[in-house]
Amino acid sequence: SFQAAILSRLRESLDLPACEGLHLGPMVVLPAAFLVAGVLIRGRPGHSAAAAASLGAQPHSAPTCPLQPPAGGLAAIRAPREVRFVPCFRAAYEIDGVVVPRTGEAGYNVTGSASGRDIAALLHGLSKSGQLEAADRTLRAHLELRSGRAAGAQTADEAGRLVQIVLNSLADRGRMQQCAGLLAWMQARGMPLGQVTYCTLIKGHGRSGDWRRVKQIYVAMRRAGVQPDLATCNAAIDAFTRSGRMTNAELVVRDMVTERVVSPSARTYNTLLRGYATRRGTPRQRARSLRRAFGVLRRMRSRLGPAGPDAVTYNTLVAALVRHRRVAAAQRALAHRK
Repeated sequence: SFQAAILSRLRESLDLPACEGLHLGPMVVLPAAFLVAGVLIRGRPGHSAAAAASLGAQPHSAPTCPLQPPAGGLAAIRAPREVRFVPCFRAAYEIDGVVVPRTGEAGYNVTGSASGRDIAALLHGLSKSGQLEAADRTLRAHLELRSGRAAGAQTADEAGRLVQIVLNSLADRGRMQQCAGLLAWMQARGMPLGQVTYCTLIKGHGRSGDWRRVKQIYVAMRRAGVQPDLATCNAAIDAFTRSGRMTNAELVVRDMVTERVVSPSARTYNTLLRGYATRRGTPRQRARSLRRAFGVLRRMRSRLGPAGPDAVTYNTLVAALVRHRRVAAAQRALAHRK
């Protein structure tokens, strides 16, 4: 039975005593399957090979360069010992079709026959557990293998979804240099960068306060003919306003309106308004920024209608007025909101 097979794998892999008569519920079976999968691809000398052979997987020895697929359709990945699981049961159960352990080495091979769904599950698990180098190598090996197979080459959308998993994880952890390395690798192989990829880069550099890089990416995106969506435009505006680059933020809004790239949303205007309302400088400069914040409010009403401004809009304005000690104006703003 399935439960007996899982218990057998656990006993063999972890030297557990016999567990006859033990009933496993669904909350135990699935984690146990992950653990068994982890033992199968951990890559310890002799141990991984024996466990993989029990499921019908044949160990392979392969070169360790992830960019040149070795003979037999395998791209080798030299992964650290922390890579110890396949984070989906389908991939764990069909491990001989996804990854193949190497004899006597701390690593595994990604097979060209692995589906995008299985690779996506593997990338999600590696990324969420912080094993970003392994996720990066796995992605590159898979893309290299798939691009070399004319009959089974992935579409740009399918490849883009896999790239997005790794890029998001790298950007969330502020590892933008590694993002740049992955993108350079893709561009060198003629792999297109999609809308979502540009958005991820803009968000990542925006979080790190690198507004110059955000500007470069936004300009490159437009020159490449990739149309930014609302999320990308809002991410660029947010990055510029957080760095005090209001002119750059206004240029993005202008593109949205005059070139009809995408219609600004309440969030678009609220982000721009917040940039003016919280801008630092001399008293005169802050007063001018406050006037421009109210100008954004007027544009917001004109574009989105009377219902456009929301609670975030008025809270931002009231907080700015209070900071400027204009209590009466703050009270009028609250009354207008009601």
